[in-house]
Amino acid sequence: MNIERLQFLNSFDHLAAVEVEHESGYRMWVTCRDSEVGHTIDAEAAIGYALSDIDHHAKCECLASWDEWLFLLDFQRLGQ
Repeated sequence: MNIERLQFLNSFDHLAAVEVEHESGYRMWVTCRDSEVGHTIDAEAAIGYALSDIDHHAKCECLASWDEWLFLLDFQRLGQ
């Protein structure tokens, strides 16, 4: 992956898929931007749902391949 693509993916506000679960066991996915994940989790908790999982949404406009996404995650971990 070239550095320009890595910089683009690192700075992009990705589309996230947040899976929440109700205490009854019912699960659903909520779509939001990465910048709104915290607010989405708080809003879902207010109506009785708990966080189950967060994933990069397959329909994100960044069009990152699986390999690019894994490389980006490794890159971000190294920077911490």
